[in-house]
Amino acid sequence: MKRQTTWASRLTAVTTALISLLLCERLTHDLSTSSIVLLATVAALGLGAAVKMALHNCFESHLLVSLVTGATLVGTLLSVTVGLPGASRSSLTPVHAGLIGLPILTLGLQNADARLRRRRRDVAAAHPYAS
Repeated sequence: MKRQTTWASRLTAVTTALISLLLCERLTHDLSTSSIVLLATVAALGLGAAVKMALHNCFESHLLVSLVTGATLVGTLLSVTVGLPGASRSSLTPVHAGLIGLPILTLGLQNADARLRRRRRDVAAAHPYAS
């Protein structure tokens, strides 16, 4: 169901697209086929979620954005701290910092979008003649 977009939902779409671009950048550095397939899949889902969020701001787009940001955040934190399964620990690069910071920002923007929509709904539901 299509909802009205807010400044937070538009910024959520932008940050999700940036996460997808950073994941595509990581594709150039991975040698494992399974890592390349996983990164490409999450990047494609992220780009689709960003477009869906920008156009419709619906439940499905919020769900996809949450899944993409969660997978990106958990995968990057695992990669930097203990290493992904079958690989050694990665050093913290600017791309890794972006892949940690952008998902946190995106989840915060989703929360702000929910609050803005709730506030708009409460104002619209108020009786126009109430004082």
